[in-house]
Amino acid sequence: MNLKNINFKLVIIILIITLLLLFSIKYIYKKYNVEEPLKGILEKDERIQGYKIEKKGTKYEIIITLNNNFEDLDYVYREINNNISRIIKRENFKIELEGVENKKLKDAYYLLHFSLYENIEKGNFTQMYKDLVEISTEMNINEYKITIDNENIYLQLRDNDNSLYRVINRKQREIYTK
Repeated sequence: MNLKNINFKLVIIILIITLLLLFSIKYIYKKYNVEEPLKGILEKDERIQGYKIEKKGTKYEIIITLNNNFEDLDYVYREINNNISRIIKRENFKIELEGVENKKLKDAYYLLHFSLYENIEKGNFTQMYKDLVEISTEMNINEYKITIDNENIYLQLRDNDNSLYRVINRKQREIYTK
């Protein structure tokens, strides 16, 4: 093969067109097979007041603001998680739930989070609940609930129209901040 006969301008143009075509296909696939269906299931759910989808590297971070139209946070979380996992591979996304929080609820969570994380380590869920009752009563919070499964601890605090929701992974003990 003789390099003098190769038209390098044509090779570069073909390479650029090929790369543009590949990136376009990836974008279209992601948009119509992941992002649009994901938006569709989130918008149809009456418990969801708002959401934000962010792509961080290869992982989707989905921040969901819930309203107060449900009883059990654990059920809602599992249902939303299952719906999302049908669209996105489980290891490629993280869900963060939040409510319409006020200062009173944030202060209560601040006081409570020490007990939550300490009692996760100790496996003392009864004490965790007692601390929840004590702090919620002290701060005059209308409604409070904590549920536990093998993977997570689900905390619900409600004060009139405001709410604070936290899902804490029992094994990883990750604290998600914005």
